[in-house]
Amino acid sequence: MSNNLYTLEDSTLSLWDSANILEYATSRFTSIWLSLQQSHVTRTDAYREQFVRHLVWEAKQFVFPFINIRAASRISPSMPMYLCNVVQILAGWQIRALDDNKLYDAFKNFDCMVDRDISAHCRIVNQYAYCLWKDHFDLGLFEMPNRISLLEVKELVEEHLEQLPAGHLLIPKLPQMPTGRDPLLQQVLCIRKNMQQLGEGLQSMLLTKVEEGDLAMDALTRLEGPVDEVMDVM
Repeated sequence: MSNNLYTLEDSTLSLWDSANILEYATSRFTSIWLSLQQSHVTRTDAYREQFVRHLVWEAKQFVFPFINIRAASRISPSMPMYLCNVVQILAGWQIRALDDNKLYDAFKNFDCMVDRDISAHCRIVNQYAYCLWKDHFDLGLFEMPNRISLLEVKELVEEHLEQLPAGHLLIPKLPQMPTGRDPLLQQVLCIRKNMQQLGEGLQSMLLTKVEEGDLAMDALTRLEGPVDEVMDVM
């Protein structure tokens, strides 16, 4: 049984790909939010209109397609809480519960700060492709592509992961489980497998630390005799 959510010609999207892309989208939206808080650009009506246009573009390229593919596979997307809130705000705009100004205000005023360091928690990096929010986008034309291929999105995710600190590599990847008819059971099995791998990794690390501690104790024991002799001489 295939463990791909989506397959078309040379394009495939696994559960793990989907999760990585949504985390990448979270990082992008968080970086946009941080830049918006730090920007001193005059917030004219034209600025707000262009900002909303770019914000919607972000969602169309890096969020909505992958939520839809998961939904079509009868798998509920597991998204970071901040991204869930961004999607709710954008959904309100889509159904015209929010106009452009209210969408702008809702995004700007939503506090995405977390207890831990936000850059580490949301995996902020120095460089992003299509980094509209660090330019004076309100002064130029809207030049973003209408669509980005799945292959390019996956490449952007890989580039993003490569910029993360080395410690990020210690986090084991979520296993790619074959999709089945029961999406809830499928996610439970996936979580169970991942927790098993985490437990095995923790056990191995603890055993290594115990062995290192034993070696240190042996070294200290061997030093006791020479140290006592030196003390006696002194």
